[in-house]
Amino acid sequence: MRTLDAAVFAPTIAAMNDSGSRRPWQKLVCWPIATPAAALLVALLVCALAAVGVSRLRPEPSLDGMFANDNPASHALLRVLHHFSAAEEMLLLVSQPAATSESSSPSPEPQRLLAFAERLESAVRASADVSAMCPAMSYRVDPETRRFFEKELVPAGLFYLSNDAVAAARERLTPQGMAQQIARNESLMAVPGPAAQVLAKISLQDPLRLHEFILDRLVGQKPFQTYQNSEAFLSADGRNLLIRLGGARPPSEIEFSKAFTAAITLLAAKVNTDNLDLQFAGAYPIATESERAIRRDMSASITGSVVFLQLLFLLMYRKPLRLFLLAFAPVAMGVLLAFGASSIFQSTLTPITGVIGAILAGLAIDYSVYLISDYEAHRKRGLTPQDAARETVLAVTPALFAAWFTSLIGFVAIGWSSVPAIRDFAWLGSMGLSGAFFCALMLLPATLALVDRRKTTETARRPQMRLRTLPLLMLIARYRWWLVATSVLVLLGSGLVLALSPEGPLPIEQDMTVLHPRPNPALEAQQQIGKRFGTSPDSLLLYLKADSPETLVTLAHAARQRLSNPQVRREGGISGSFGLADLLPDPQVVPKRLDALRSLDAAKVVSDFRAAINASAFDPEAYHGYAEFLQTLLTRQSPPTMTSLLDYPSLARNLLPANAIATHTPPTESIMLVFVKKSLDQQADRRAAIESVRGAVADLPGATLTGISVIAYDTEGIIHRDLPRLIGFAGLAVVLYLLIHFRRVGATCLAILPMAASLLVLLAVARLTDHRLNMVNLIAAPLLIGIDVDYGIFLVSLGVSCAGMTRRQLAERIDSGCYAVLVCAGSALLGFGSLYFTSVPAIQSLGFAVGVGIAASLGFTLLFRLPLLFAAASPEPDPPSRSLP
Repeated sequence: MRTLDAAVFAPTIAAMNDSGSRRPWQKLVCWPIATPAAALLVALLVCALAAVGVSRLRPEPSLDGMFANDNPASHALLRVLHHFSAAEEMLLLVSQPAATSESSSPSPEPQRLLAFAERLESAVRASADVSAMCPAMSYRVDPETRRFFEKELVPAGLFYLSNDAVAAARERLTPQGMAQQIARNESLMAVPGPAAQVLAKISLQDPLRLHEFILDRLVGQKPFQTYQNSEAFLSADGRNLLIRLGGARPPSEIEFSKAFTAAITLLAAKVNTDNLDLQFAGAYPIATESERAIRRDMSASITGSVVFLQLLFLLMYRKPLRLFLLAFAPVAMGVLLAFGASSIFQSTLTPITGVIGAILAGLAIDYSVYLISDYEAHRKRGLTPQDAARETVLAVTPALFAAWFTSLIGFVAIGWSSVPAIRDFAWLGSMGLSGAFFCALMLLPATLALVDRRKTTETARRPQMRLRTLPLLMLIARYRWWLVATSVLVLLGSGLVLALSPEGPLPIEQDMTVLHPRPNPALEAQQQIGKRFGTSPDSLLLYLKADSPETLVTLAHAARQRLSNPQVRREGGISGSFGLADLLPDPQVVPKRLDALRSLDAAKVVSDFRAAINASAFDPEAYHGYAEFLQTLLTRQSPPTMTSLLDYPSLARNLLPANAIATHTPPTESIMLVFVKKSLDQQADRRAAIESVRGAVADLPGATLTGISVIAYDTEGIIHRDLPRLIGFAGLAVVLYLLIHFRRVGATCLAILPMAASLLVLLAVARLTDHRLNMVNLIAAPLLIGIDVDYGIFLVSLGVSCAGMTRRQLAERIDSGCYAVLVCAGSALLGFGSLYFTSVPAIQSLGFAVGVGIAASLGFTLLFRLPLLFAAASPEPDPPSRSLP
């Protein structure tokens, strides 16, 4: 209930009866009653314009809006998601069916998986539409990557080596070093068994074993172990294949994401003649599922809210359908106006703003409920429809303003959040609540006067349109002290639960997937990819930015060196990394390597190699190509550069921005993939990995660790920073308003008592049910401060106006007001209760938190503050004694 009893304003109303003495706001609220048709016509025209704006709104499936503006990791991740091709992929996990007694053998069948991939690739290329949407598809090391290593990296291998590796390589290239290595090859090949065949192949390709010095570059390409070291993306057990499909447009373009996902899904099902298990993951399926969920949640929550409110009216009123339509119409108009105004500034709806219509329906219908109740009361006293409407708005406007303003404080408070989506929610909520307030105040009384055709005598004879709460109030008055004691025990129990909680009163949700809809096959497939390929799906990203392409490569080498530190890898569980430093040499080291090459006589080295081979048991003719390779290796004067890497777009797209690849312009930003051994679901593992990497690159300007896991980790600090600020603003604003409203400190304290008690109970219930704070439900506390305080305002105002009454008189006096409390609290509970129909766990938790808070506040209002009010009332007079005749 967010209104005061009309009798509180009786002296003010009496002074308003003379229309000449009315203030400007009084004339404004009475104007529609005098000209209802004109007011309704203006409202309909404005709503029509708002509907046009609403038609522009589209769901925003990404989590961009949930990233704090002042968090460097958030900025870095948004940059990667929107500008790097690596984020524009669909992942297809192809698996052999689980083995059963009737099904195929559990032994791996990699050829079966690869055959499917070949069929899918052929189908994609055969379709002009699908191939245009999917310019890149890979399920093995692609030819461009192989060509880069063969033509760029390996021939310039000496430029990649450290100082120690260069010294060891030079030693290997001396006549003595060559002879020793070839002799070792002869000894190893003399060992009987199948290993000799492998060694013979290696010796033929690289008799001096120079590949050992750059092997770490090659290994960096493969973050997981493949089946028999295959170049295909097969899991170690050979039963899973990962296919990567690049999209032509970013996942943020939702219509493309839907079309791309549908096309690939259809083709994959068509070519799946072996009945393999297919699971789709990556940005495109996740965006598609999120968009679908936002639309579904928006429809389900609003429908659920409307249905629940209709059921509430069926339960609480004698003519529920007519009253519900009258009450809900201004709420719907107000919400429509809010969405229309929002469409002027932005055209997207996030999961949290998509469900605000249901929330506002439950909150704002209170204004209509009280207006209708007061209008019926005036009609029952014999006033005409127009007079009853006029008296209603004059009597109720101050109370409704107080109700609207305190609730508005809650929305304004959460507008201080550093999370853009929360600020959008606050803006839309403020606009919707304000729109509903003004539509109800300006249009509902005029509509009631326009459609009410009942005669005055008829309305006076008819029974009340609602049920009576007097029996409940008398029961509360009778057991007042028992109820007070029970309420105190509940408060003490709540405090005890919080004091004994090992995680503290406000544990933070570390799983960012609670912001995605559930069930979510794409997210589940992403987890399966990590499990089946023996690597964490939560790989970290190191975003690198520098002043020039050369400085960028140097920065990448510095970061790689720090992440290669054994202590960092051990403490953080880091298994490896892959970035520019694995593909390009450090520009600062190139001059030194050129000097080292100049000190070597390439012709003499080649001559010494030929002599060593001639003196061995190997066939010299078989190593003619290797001698030419040595000549190239020792005479290479220019190593690969950023421009060289851009000549291999399928490899470059893993690390460089899409625009740089499209324009062939050397960029000044890139990413480095940091692989971890364990999943980062556990808070301790996440903290160890993130803090280790951040500590290692802390002194590198331009290096920012990011990724979904990093954002989840930083969320704890953001919540701890934002929550006190939001609660402090809402609490201070409400207290200041109440001090102005009551002009007494004692009355202000009594008014906030139910609200404070409800927050304590909410924390205790959340701990008992293991609900955790996340980026969405943290707004519950500021909202509750603005909503729950109205119950306290109501009772404190009654205490002032009902002084000196007996308990029976008090119960009869507050019967109408308490009934409105129950209806309004019920509508608010149902509005937030509709959030349980949504598919996003974080939004469901918001409905839970606000629902528990409102229920607790209502409980303490009726079962603690109201018994105290009855206790302060005068006792019933003794019945008169009968005298004997």
